[in-house]
Amino acid sequence: MTDKFQPPQTDLPDLADYEELADIDWDNVRSLAEEQGWEWDEEQGGYVDDDGDLVPLPDVLELTYNELAELQSQVSVAVDELEESEDVTEWERKIAEIAAAAAVLFFLLGIGNRDNITVDHEEHVRIRLVLQFEFLREFSLGVLAGNMTIDGIRARANLYPQDDQLLYSEAQEFLHPAEDWPFYANRLGGCNHCRECPEETAKGIVERGELIPIGSRLCRWNCCCMFEYFKTRNGDTNDIPRRLTGQTFGWAGADKLTLPVTLPLS
Repeated sequence: MTDKFQPPQTDLPDLADYEELADIDWDNVRSLAEEQGWEWDEEQGGYVDDDGDLVPLPDVLELTYNELAELQSQVSVAVDELEESEDVTEWERKIAEIAAAAAVLFFLLGIGNRDNITVDHEEHVRIRLVLQFEFLREFSLGVLAGNMTIDGIRARANLYPQDDQLLYSEAQEFLHPAEDWPFYANRLGGCNHCRECPEETAKGIVERGELIPIGSRLCRWNCCCMFEYFKTRNGDTNDIPRRLTGQTFGWAGADKLTLPVTLPLS
């Protein structure tokens, strides 16, 4: 049986010290879309590439998974450093910084471009991060109490960027108001799904509000689905067909995308 990790006791900083991480300078946030050469097309409700072709959703999914894997590798390094230094204060700060970076990265990808970000959006991300920092503090107190193994700490810490990935879907909801995009469908990614995700996908194109929100299903933080939005129920966007370039999703035949394995928060 693996021994529980017991670091020396220390006084953690005031949570207000992390507020600066939640005050985002969006002009300096890294844009995953720009790095791919993608531009947001408001009329089609999706990204287009350098040739003006609509970017398939599986490509967006793969991009988010690749970034998530990199963020979780940073988390793993932070946990390794915690095991060596036993400095919970420094570890907590690093996890908070990774969480903040992940939140803005995925939200900006979901919102299309910086010009689409409103004051309400900024506040949404800020509140989300402040709440995460509160959960992180509870996590840190559990670490200091010696209640967890290093492997358990690593698994739980990996949930922070995983949870932040859901900000992509939240931003897409903001960007596709129901009055303009009254229909949507669930699209599966290539990970292992809870039973609810295939069930939601099987419903096809339905009216907004009829699907269980991403992140609220049995898989919670581990959900790797996306919504595709439509202007008509027959599945087009303003009479422009969605081009998936022969790619499909999940059990329907997609090439499997690698999603880092995480465990439920407990």
